[in-house]
Amino acid sequence: MMTRRHLLAGAALLALPSRQALAGEVAATEALLALLPDRNAAAPLGATWIQQKPQQPGAVLQSLQQRLGIADARKMRDAIAEDFRNGAIVKIEGWQIARTQAELCALAYFAKSGGL
Repeated sequence: MMTRRHLLAGAALLALPSRQALAGEVAATEALLALLPDRNAAAPLGATWIQQKPQQPGAVLQSLQQRLGIADARKMRDAIAEDFRNGAIVKIEGWQIARTQAELCALAYFAKSGGL
């Protein structure tokens, strides 16, 4: 007989992300962060951008994955050039950077702060 406790416990288990999904997210995050020359230097810029334009870690990761796919330096350069062509520019502390760069900095911030 199914009790209320069993039903609630089953629902809670279904709500948890699978280990494979989490492992895939970690691998994707690390691949993207490897594109940064210094993720510790990028994190404060990411924090500033997140304060200016609140973002969720999953949304930033998904946006980067959609634009960069499997991360490599060529795809990143192409995405940055496209951002500048399309006016997808972010102003952070007097700097104008491509949205792709801002998102990578935000990802570094989320990774460093434990937000991922």
